[in-house]
Amino acid sequence: MPQQLIDETIESIHEYLPKLSAAAEKISSDIQYNRNNWLDALLMFLDGMDWLIQAVQGIRKINDQLLTEWDGETMNSLLVQMNQAMEQSDFVSMSDLLQHEMKPLLSTFQANLEKVSH
Repeated sequence: MPQQLIDETIESIHEYLPKLSAAAEKISSDIQYNRNNWLDALLMFLDGMDWLIQAVQGIRKINDQLLTEWDGETMNSLLVQMNQAMEQSDFVSMSDLLQHEMKPLLSTFQANLEKVSH
């Protein structure tokens, strides 16, 4: 049963990562161009990131040999920096973090995940 759960969760992560990556880019653009509702999109993005982190941690608890390329420290650091940017209303930094840090990190993880899931 644990292997089936791992396989299903990895497949869900595989399907979800492109959506998170695209959302990071769109939110960054929305912030840059001062489009409405980017804050709602950011909150949904953060919920998605929370799910991703929990999913990866759950898999790693069952099998610590899987998803070893997951860079949780960098991810946590980026989320802390994003929180600080929000607290300081530094939307330029928020946009930069999403576009130049988070999106590439998610893309790297997605590329590494494809090696595991295929």
